[in-house]
Amino acid sequence: MHTQKLLTERKMSVETALILQQEYYFLSSVKKVENMYQSTGTIPPSGSIPFQKGIMKYQTEPPMEHLLKVNFTLSLQSGETLLGKGYFDMRTKRLTRWTVF
Repeated sequence: MHTQKLLTERKMSVETALILQQEYYFLSSVKKVENMYQSTGTIPPSGSIPFQKGIMKYQTEPPMEHLLKVNFTLSLQSGETLLGKGYFDMRTKRLTRWTVF
């Protein structure tokens, strides 16, 4: 019983670390794109941001009224791929909403 508990705790620890790493990559990428937008006033149509254990690729869509949508794709060295979306307010040049799925 103790062995099973230890194995379960180790597995949860590894999964938690992976989830935190993914969240960090998304947050860092969104902040970099937001800073790029604030400093230059535009975001390149596509680009990538390298990380130690993966790469984040982003692609913008044509603006809708005052919102600019950016699609994010995180590809980890482990083979996992995650998608996310960020919405930037073109008037304030700030991120208004982002989701990961």
